[in-house]
Amino acid sequence: MKLRLKNLQDILLQKGMDAILITNIVNVRYLSGFTGSSGEIILTPASAYLVVDGRYFQQAGDETNGFELIKRTELLPKTLKDFFSPQDNIRRLGIEADHLSYHQHEVFAKHLEFLQLIPTTGMVVEQRCIKSPEEVQKIKTACKIAFEVYNKILPMVKPGISEIDLLCEIEYQTKKSNGQVAFEPIIASGIRSSLPHARASSRVIQDREPILIDWGVGYEGYHCDITRVIVPDGVLPKFQDMYRAVKETHSQVIRMLKPGIRFEEINEAGKNILTQFGYGDFWLHKIGHGIGLEVHEKLSNEDDAILMPNMVITIEPGAYIPQIGGVRVEDTVLITDDGCEVLSKEIVSHDILN
Repeated sequence: MKLRLKNLQDILLQKGMDAILITNIVNVRYLSGFTGSSGEIILTPASAYLVVDGRYFQQAGDETNGFELIKRTELLPKTLKDFFSPQDNIRRLGIEADHLSYHQHEVFAKHLEFLQLIPTTGMVVEQRCIKSPEEVQKIKTACKIAFEVYNKILPMVKPGISEIDLLCEIEYQTKKSNGQVAFEPIIASGIRSSLPHARASSRVIQDREPILIDWGVGYEGYHCDITRVIVPDGVLPKFQDMYRAVKETHSQVIRMLKPGIRFEEINEAGKNILTQFGYGDFWLHKIGHGIGLEVHEKLSNEDDAILMPNMVITIEPGAYIPQIGGVRVEDTVLITDDGCEVLSKEIVSHDILN
């Protein structure tokens, strides 16, 4: 945590800011270790303060080191006004512009009229996209739990069970295995699998139809995100062909991954490969995303991110044809010094195709 704070303090000095207010609770956790649902950080080049209300004051003291705690008893703008005295040397205050709403900015400006509010973007996110060994290990543990959960639910995936029953079993087994449910699992059977973000329904799985399962597990705040499609004997030949095309696209993109390659280049390559198989018109989303403390993380502050060692991303090509079905194959992947490591590789596809 000290190094993360030091890096941000160095950026403050470089940008000529006297302090920064961190309001994104995920960034608060990343910088402090505080796991509560409400809190803010005030960081100056020399000091660090954690602002929490009475519900979290004891917890904040237990979970953090190197922070002076401020107990908030009023609304945040009033607390900040009391903290930032006009007589202080603080004149330029950074704010997280991509987190504060326009209304919140107006309220802050009204109460802190003696400060210049400096909008910032990505100052913490750019640190978060490069994972430490400890962070990588937590993501690996999340993948291990996901593997255990998948193996436990596989015997249940057969005609006669409903999508919602499978969802409940995944969530139950995840929590029983000391994991957290990262997001509501996507369970889509038959032609419903053509909906990329289908919500599990009461629909009962029928004989000879595919089942798409997209689930994520969290461990100590860090997440994995995985999708598998179970393809039983007797599915439509068109679906089998689409499945093979998506799996091959996934494999080819994985082989491309290494430091220095642009993420957009990977995305375009994936789409081109799938197009060669005849399914480019059914590509509906990007090839993947960053992952860590959040299931969907930005890879950097720039849209045109370049892969670097110790980034963790997902690779998830997909094709979706209405009235036929959809296929998505997704893994959580670590970028290494000379290539990549598929962290969820133990979770093998269970299908009848070679």
